Amino acid sequence: MDFRRIEIDCETGKLKDIGELDGADAIAHCREEKTEKGFKRLTLLVRNASRQKLLDAIEKDLHNSKDWRVVVLPVDGVLPLPDEDEAEKNEDAEAGDVTREEIFNQVQNGASIGIDVAVLLAASAIVACGGMLNDSVPIVIGAMLIAPMLGPILSLVLGNALGERWLILRSLLACVGGIVLVLAIGAAAGLWFSYDVESRQIVNTTSIGFEDIVLALASGVAAALSVTSGQVTVLVGVMVAAALLPPVTAAGILFGGGEYLLASRAFLLALTNIVCINLAGQLVFLWKGVRPRTWYQQKQAKQSVAVSIGVLAVSLILLTAAIYFLR
Repeated sequence: MDFRRIEIDCETGKLKDIGELDGADAIAHCREEKTEKGFKRLTLLVRNASRQKLLDAIEKDLHNSKDWRVVVLPVDGVLPLPDEDEAEKNEDAEAGDVTREEIFNQVQNGASIGIDVAVLLAASAIVACGGMLNDSVPIVIGAMLIAPMLGPILSLVLGNALGERWLILRSLLACVGGIVLVLAIGAAAGLWFSYDVESRQIVNTTSIGFEDIVLALASGVAAALSVTSGQVTVLVGVMVAAALLPPVTAAGILFGGGEYLLASRAFLLALTNIVCINLAGQLVFLWKGVRPRTWYQQKQAKQSVAVSIGVLAVSLILLTAAIYFLR
């Protein structure tokens, strides 16, 4: 049974007794201590499966207070172990899932491209160009390992799920900026260096099939599930990078070399992968119940999700038709 430690700093008398809050049945331990004058700190040991409900209740009770903070901390072990009958109360809950606050804090940093990320993305694009120009699979795989492309995609999906317009805008700018950077580096490589249009690494990005749609959808599902389960790994990032970095790099190389038709096919593959990853991620977040807390925010988010899924679905239909006619 997983647990989280929750620390609540608030003004004395502002928070209800913990026993009166929804989700209080998940509390295994509670300690109260005085901090600054007029403030107190509550330390709770909460069952993993119920912490979202309890956090929502705390936020609802304290939203009118001026100065309060809730911190969620991981717990490596608990002694004594919980009773079996208490554990059975939560057996239907998904203990591995994380709260929307944890997801938000984990994902929002990827909503913008700083200097370090831009340099790393440029380095991965340069490595990918080298792999494609030399028709080397290991080099292209190495580029995928260092490409920081998961963050902007996930933050865009989460922004739509929560109806956070500022997060959507920042994520879109990060995605567009990253694609333009990779395209520019690829175009420069295609302009300055000679290459074989028939090389396997380039042909793989210009030969588009319906199996590419399935693979991109699977990448989106894996990325979203890794976030909601709190198990984001390097391999998931590589999976997303594998769907985006090679076709965008190839599109840049082919464009720089004057192969405009082939460049458009490679970019079509990249665009299809972006749409599929976002659509699959949206559906997973919808399935896992990732949504804002308040009713008004949920209404806005529902509209955002509906519009987003509609646009992505129509885009996928059009892209599928384009793939069919280009086969």
